[in-house]
Amino acid sequence: MEWLSSREVIKIIEINGKKICLTHSFYLPECENRRYNELTYEQVNEIVWNSIYRDGDDSHAEDIYDKYDYIFVTGHVPVQKIYMFYEGDEDFNRLEMHKHGNLLCIDGGCAMGPGSGVNCGAIFLRLDDFKEFPVPIV
Repeated sequence: MEWLSSREVIKIIEINGKKICLTHSFYLPECENRRYNELTYEQVNEIVWNSIYRDGDDSHAEDIYDKYDYIFVTGHVPVQKIYMFYEGDEDFNRLEMHKHGNLLCIDGGCAMGPGSGVNCGAIFLRLDDFKEFPVPIV
């Protein structure tokens, strides 16, 4: 687990003059560029589990992203779920990045696995131009 504790939880990078924040699910400004082993259990739990795309439980988070001058790239909540439950999109079963202002979600639902009836897979994102590369699970 040494490799995990040495990794930064919330990584801020700059590409072509754009500030990009990479985080698992939620953003805590005090945790920027810090390592897992430097954070409290509560901070790690909030970063990993909280999301604006969760309702009715302790892991629902406020939509704070427009307060920051970053482009946020997150995962954790599958885009198909976001399209279906939060946007009411009848064409929810597609493997493409979800955009909400300056928040980009690239969780393609890999955890659902093949045979789930969901068009799931990985969504790779090239950060210099934000081109998407979806790779379906077959």
